Amino acid sequence: KDAINKGWLVPFRYYGIYDETVNYEDIDYKNGKYDDKQLEEALMLNKRGELILNHYLKYNSKRAMGFCTSRHHAEYMAKVFNENNIPSAAVYSGEKGEYSEERNIALSKLTSGELKVIFSVDMFNEGLDVPAVDMVMFLRPTQSPTIFFQQLGRGLRLHDKKECLTVLDFVGQAHKNYSFEDKFRALGADIRRVVK
Repeated sequence: KDAINKGWLVPFRYYGIYDETVNYEDIDYKNGKYDDKQLEEALMLNKRGELILNHYLKYNSKRAMGFCTSRHHAEYMAKVFNENNIPSAAVYSGEKGEYSEERNIALSKLTSGELKVIFSVDMFNEGLDVPAVDMVMFLRPTQSPTIFFQQLGRGLRLHDKKECLTVLDFVGQAHKNYSFEDKFRALGADIRRVVK
């Protein structure tokens, strides 16, 4: 908050978007973590892809980052966006897929405007330097305030063609043991409800 007020970072608009396509209550939740395989399957629903795409299109984003739960999830999201004429890539470690790009190549293409969106998995929590990123999409539950804040920070850099950062957080019906408070405390906010 202080850095924004002092003009060191851009302000942001945060939208908690109710995602009725996913009921996290149905996903096993142990030791503060959702089951990876069940989570991946739940997040790769056609209706959910459309929901995310439609909200993305509401804002005039030039360069966006989407944070995904797995390489399959990132590939799925890149496929949905590319099929709708939004040049996108999936960036993750390990075996490559149809829509994947190497980290540095994807960043170069995002900077030049050749790509509009990068969907990543644990690759850009820190060390990303593309000040023109004007949208961040949280496409998976992120309870760790540190990771949440790092991912949010990917879009907070100052840029002469960016007035603010748009944050789209797609929030489903959470597991009863999942807490939003730590996440929102990282923003310095006291947010008690999700807006449809």
